[in-house]
Amino acid sequence: MSELSFDAPVWRHGKALRKGYTTGSCATAAAKVAALMVLRQHLIHQVSIITPSGVTLCLNVESPHIEGQQAIAAIRKDGGDDVDATHGMLIFARVTLNDSGEITLTGGEGIGTVTRKGIGLPLGSAA
Repeated sequence: MSELSFDAPVWRHGKALRKGYTTGSCATAAAKVAALMVLRQHLIHQVSIITPSGVTLCLNVESPHIEGQQAIAAIRKDGGDDVDATHGMLIFARVTLNDSGEITLTGGEGIGTVTRKGIGLPLGSAA
């Protein structure tokens, strides 16, 4: 299991809850480690990120793979004691180097697409 370091526990109904991390944190960590692996051309088995709230997460990498100019990595979602539908799922990222000099983000299988105006993203893009 990945280690979390939080200063104070969350209490609910007199019980200290085990903290977890968001799907967004998993996606960030997976993308970071996949990018590092393709640039360095070696497998990485643990990655650290700093969340928007300033918490440093050190997460275990699952299924790391490099093939030429592409790397894939996954982080297993851990919702702590406040689980949601994504708890336990592997959140994957794939990074492919190209000659364009541009960064393009796309959603893969399991990611919804924008179908209505109002959330600030183009219709048809990854939600």
